[in-house]
Amino acid sequence: MEILHTSASTVPRWHLMTCAYERMQRRQTIAKADKVPNKFNKVYCVIQYGRNHNKLSHPECVERIQTIERALTDSRLLCDGGQCSSSSRNVEAPGGDISSATAVQLLSPSGRVPSAAELGLVHSTAYISKMFEISNTIQEPTLIDDSTYISPGSIQSVLEGLGAALDLADKIMGSPTCTGNQDVATSVTMGKNLPCSQSSVENTFVPHPRESNSTTTAMLSSYNNWHAGHYPNYEHPAGFAIIRPPGHHVLPNRPMGFGLINTISILARYCQCVHKRQRILIFDFDVHHGNGTMEIFYEDADVMYISTHQEGLWPYTGKVSNVGQGKGLGTTINIPLPGGSGDMAMRAVFDQVLGPAAEAFQPEVILVSAGYDSHKLDPLACMNLKTSSFGWMSHELSLLAHKHCEGRLIFILEGGYHLPSLADSVVASLKGLLHDSKC
Repeated sequence: MEILHTSASTVPRWHLMTCAYERMQRRQTIAKADKVPNKFNKVYCVIQYGRNHNKLSHPECVERIQTIERALTDSRLLCDGGQCSSSSRNVEAPGGDISSATAVQLLSPSGRVPSAAELGLVHSTAYISKMFEISNTIQEPTLIDDSTYISPGSIQSVLEGLGAALDLADKIMGSPTCTGNQDVATSVTMGKNLPCSQSSVENTFVPHPRESNSTTTAMLSSYNNWHAGHYPNYEHPAGFAIIRPPGHHVLPNRPMGFGLINTISILARYCQCVHKRQRILIFDFDVHHGNGTMEIFYEDADVMYISTHQEGLWPYTGKVSNVGQGKGLGTTINIPLPGGSGDMAMRAVFDQVLGPAAEAFQPEVILVSAGYDSHKLDPLACMNLKTSSFGWMSHELSLLAHKHCEGRLIFILEGGYHLPSLADSVVASLKGLLHDSKC
């Protein structure tokens, strides 16, 4: 699939105009559909501050979550304890109908602390033990590499965030279909490649779409035809874990990029083990490449990792040529974009890469590394996405989830360090998940 390259001429202007025209036609078809369902998406949200993990003047700080929570309160999107604001009950749908009782349901964290076996799905026992040791012995926040810090009580706060994300997954996916920690522990001690080993499941992944123009054309046609005339039923709600610190840079045995554990990778393995969902698609729109997540799943045929990120930015990974290896060949798709890329480039990614790739892979769950440092106001990069960009992106991801995996879609907060734009963009994402036509 001739999609994106790494030069400034990444996406030809004529191609972007064609994509925009086709997208407009699809939306007009949806708007003119005879029947638009009156049932729209429910979204569950969990917020975990990680208060004990904080360092003065560091961009990754507890104020990130505080600012998001204030914006959510002001937006009146939240239901808490069954009480919803009046505005949260009136979200206009793309077809023009009004959905009653459509809102973001705020879940209270249970205080769940993940087990050693759950952490062992990705990280070694020695690594976790070392993080506990450092966190419990230092007296003040301390840098452990050039950008990542650990503070007294950090590891406990980070694990509370992971526990909240696992609880959210249980809420989204329904009752677990295996015995949880016992099965996790068994698979880890046996050294299986996948938790709750499912070696009997045949690998039916379609070859990487770049390998065949005819395959590409067929996938694009199928995706566009569905998108033009189908509006989904909502079997499962979506979820958003507003937690910190970001984790997609973290390696199995090394903290990195502000993070101490790789939350989204653990969540992917947890969905495979506890909820028996084998094929996981991870989409990462953080401006920095998720090198940790890519490395963890680089040889895995059952986890597809797709990343958009700014070309030439730290950690200097995520080349187009990195497409996975071994059994995982073709399940890694990296899309480095030039600095200054905006909505049109990202829409081309959704139309020409993400949609067709999902069509080929047929995921059972979609997980999203939601990094808002690709906003044009963020100080750590120079992408050109707007607040509204995150609204339509979330909306499109929800459509994909309802097509392929009965709506199983979970966002995990990653980066975003300009506090006002971070908060506004998270609100826009939640509106997109609710299918608010104004997002």
